[in-house]
Amino acid sequence: MTCLDEGNPRRNWNEYPQWDGLPLQGEYHCWLFHDLCDHVLGYDWGALLGIGKIWTDVMLIQQRIESW
Repeated sequence: MTCLDEGNPRRNWNEYPQWDGLPLQGEYHCWLFHDLCDHVLGYDWGALLGIGKIWTDVMLIQQRIESW
């Protein structure tokens, strides 16, 4: 099962639950945390722990289905 499988209802983005010794092995990773750790910081734990706060922009997409 990968992060995006339909069989993953929680949408856990932790890609390494099977790696023993990984500090966050058993933790739930939201997409934002995954993107920050994996794609931005490259799992540099010192840099990750040094983050005091982050600012995020969120765009809302509203969709509606009508039927009659």
